[in-house]
Amino acid sequence: MKPAPGTAPAGYVRHSSAAAASAAGCTATVTHVESWPGGYRGAATISNVSGRPMRDWYIQWLLPQGAKLTQAWNGTPMQSGPIAMIHAPEGAVLSPGATVSEVGFVGSAAAPPAFTEITCG
Repeated sequence: MKPAPGTAPAGYVRHSSAAAASAAGCTATVTHVESWPGGYRGAATISNVSGRPMRDWYIQWLLPQGAKLTQAWNGTPMQSGPIAMIHAPEGAVLSPGATVSEVGFVGSAAAPPAFTEITCG
């Protein structure tokens, strides 16, 4: 049976809880988009609120114990323990006032993860 529009199939969770943080010259959000048994998908944005270009930008956050960041698009994923990070694609420059919003990622987790302590640079 096909789920109704805007709902997730049985056994899947659709969730959207964004958290925002600001650091010197940027703001970022990391949003949990949806989950399924053993995994999740998220989205991230970064905005340059400084008056100068940002080279080699990054978005960083904490994952709960056991959660993993396994793949990303429009950025390079990295993880060390609970610290997850997506770096800008090589050579990317974020102009003053610009926002990158097509950053996405997937990972593995026993339960839908919460993303905390979001920073950017």
